[in-house]
Amino acid sequence: MVMKSLSYPKAIEVVLSVLKRPLSMFEIEREIVRRELIKKVNSGSLRKAIYDDLEKGDSSIFLQIEYNLYMLRSSEVVSEINNLPILVFETKKLEALGYFHTIKKDYRRYVDSILKVDNPIFLPRAKAEGNANYKQVVSYALIMYKKKFLRFTRHEYKRNRDLDRIDGKFSLGFGGHVQFEDSNLFTVNDNDSGYTASLFRELNEEIGIQEQDIKEIRTIGVLNDDSTPKGKCHFAFLHLVELDNPKFGDKERVTLP
Repeated sequence: MVMKSLSYPKAIEVVLSVLKRPLSMFEIEREIVRRELIKKVNSGSLRKAIYDDLEKGDSSIFLQIEYNLYMLRSSEVVSEINNLPILVFETKKLEALGYFHTIKKDYRRYVDSILKVDNPIFLPRAKAEGNANYKQVVSYALIMYKKKFLRFTRHEYKRNRDLDRIDGKFSLGFGGHVQFEDSNLFTVNDNDSGYTASLFRELNEEIGIQEQDIKEIRTIGVLNDDSTPKGKCHFAFLHLVELDNPKFGDKERVTLP
């Protein structure tokens, strides 16, 4: 008996409900194919189904919990996201270190004073968002293979978290927040409040890059942009990541020009 092909929203819902964990679009597509929920999967139609649903805001079925990570919406998941502890530092520390706007190549003092500290500050995400008294620490990685940079098309941000949506624009940066769970017994020797672990986790979650796929990773600067309300609450460490091979997940969304 041949099973009838499901609609994209229903197939996505089935996969997320069965696996019960955050999944990237690439993982969702792979599971739909593996379970034969749709006869012939089109990546563009899959993305559109998720984006169209996210436009519904609080009434959406799906929930984007991080860049390119999705779950089924529930009050428990929403609460967990809002209470997820992320690494921050007091904004006034930036004045003491030497205030700057945009990009600064001399990054070492910021690593020493923001990441290499005895008592890092982790705030629930809901308290950190929009709070200009604190800067959220994020990674921003440029990924290169054979002198070409990976790029992706921006579609992912949903309106109900007050993030800018930039449809159809190319971006080069990959990365995200440092979570409390990144700082643990396995990463304590890094002495950076879990930052290095968070960078590898983000690269794996976003585009499927494993640590063994990386030829070299270099810190090339820091970024502070106070020109927007969102920028006033974030501070980024910039990295150049060179790959040994072009192994990454969603090759339709993430491309080498």
